[in-house]
Amino acid sequence: MLKKHLENSRSTLKRSAFFVILNTFMNMSQILPRPNRPTLSLPAVAWMSALLALPLLLNAETVTLTPSADTSLFQFSAGNNLGKSWLCAGTINQANGKSRALVRFDLSSIPANATITAAEVAFKVVQAPTGPAASTFNLHRMLVPWVEGGKGTPALRNLGSAAAAGEPTWNLRASPSTPWSAAGAAAPTDYAAAASGSGLMTATGTTLTIASAAGLVADLQSWVAAPESNQGWILVSQAEATRRSARRFGSRETAGKTPTLVVTYSLPAANPPQITESPKSQTVVAGSTTTFAVVATGTAPLTYQWSRNGTPIAGANAESLVLQNVQSAAEGDYTVSVSNATSSITSSPARLALAIGVVLSQPTVVNGSLGFTFLPQALRSYTVEATDSLSAPTVWQTLMSVPATSTPATVTVADPSTRPGRFYRVRTP
Repeated sequence: MLKKHLENSRSTLKRSAFFVILNTFMNMSQILPRPNRPTLSLPAVAWMSALLALPLLLNAETVTLTPSADTSLFQFSAGNNLGKSWLCAGTINQANGKSRALVRFDLSSIPANATITAAEVAFKVVQAPTGPAASTFNLHRMLVPWVEGGKGTPALRNLGSAAAAGEPTWNLRASPSTPWSAAGAAAPTDYAAAASGSGLMTATGTTLTIASAAGLVADLQSWVAAPESNQGWILVSQAEATRRSARRFGSRETAGKTPTLVVTYSLPAANPPQITESPKSQTVVAGSTTTFAVVATGTAPLTYQWSRNGTPIAGANAESLVLQNVQSAAEGDYTVSVSNATSSITSSPARLALAIGVVLSQPTVVNGSLGFTFLPQALRSYTVEATDSLSAPTVWQTLMSVPATSTPATVTVADPSTRPGRFYRVRTP
């Protein structure tokens, strides 16, 4: 069952638990005599509490990861890098026989807002010494950066080769001149003194399992929140003083024996989108630029789609909609639909209308003639008038008439009057 759990990237264990509990509850209710089945009995309350808690379990996700980097530090070949070889931790049956393994997992597939609830690390044994000693192995959080290196092959007796620049060895964190705080790495400088998790490797065991523990969960939670801080773990035997406590484990290059990290996490319940501020109706002058905007909340990511008179507007997928050179063809009711993974909501319509008036440009004087321009609205006629005084009785003189057209163009008005002051207006029926 455990093997199946490790092989599946999405576990169905929680869903199965629901049916087991539900079925057991139903069976118990059938076999209990009627007098022993009061509505508020303690067993009934307990079972119902378990059922009510199940939605939280069903929301759990499980992912199985393999290392993005791993290597060994081997005292016997203290200047060699074993980045492409097997992993080794513990002590072999000879002097200077200590070894430790470094392993790091890429957690980018876990959402940043996930809450880690459980984690389990497994290392598969590929070789044990003759007369192996049992040993408890600890995983400690690494505190300093390291790289895997590229020396060696997965062959059992491969001890790597001389480290290249930047590659780690028993003596050096990064060759050729950056040492560990002590040979083989040491707490509390190179790695945390407290173990994040531990597991017993029996004399005949074939898999070292580091069961879920608070330290593992805390490490993963911090790395999901700050991926740049993920320096992985170092695997250290508690029995380094005991010969034959060493085990060779498969590395990420070892087919069928790759280390695994099974992470269970939950995601916060998604909140449906809510519109807190709808777009506002507007009346604008022809040729102007206007903007509709919406304010919405809900679990990200939120997507937007603006529509005019119920028809989606291509490319209008932002929180605001900018309309330039507004003409009568743009008039209508505008709405926006806001969506996320849970649902969608549509705003109340905002009306866009054109003002009847027009905007006159700043007057200019060219060769003694005063002039200005304006842009008519489509299908509307205009009369341009002038007067020398606004005092009653005001007499307006017609300067020009502008006929209605479906494709209006800018109108230029020129008045050769030599009077020192004059007033102008543009009228439409």
